[in-house]
Amino acid sequence: MNFGVSGYSINHILLYMEDTVLLYRPEVVVMGFVQDNMRRIMWRFRHHSKPLLVQRDNQLVATNVPVADNETILAQEKYRLRSWDTLKVIWDEIRWRLGHF
Repeated sequence: MNFGVSGYSINHILLYMEDTVLLYRPEVVVMGFVQDNMRRIMWRFRHHSKPLLVQRDNQLVATNVPVADNETILAQEKYRLRSWDTLKVIWDEIRWRLGHF
């Protein structure tokens, strides 16, 4: 069975697998993703209308569920400086290249 959905992030994949795929009790699940996705999921501002995963007590917990629409989120972040987003991307890129992830 193919449960692939174009454009899903790792966050979406995990939730979709828990809610749908595991109902079929598969013996094996094969998941493919692009390595760059690992960096993109850390940037809330890039794809903000998505489930967010946080680590609590050594478990991944989905937050931002149900997902708010883009207009609601953008209205909440109306006055947030985008320069911080740029610095976050640069900082994460440096850390990525140094092997911190």
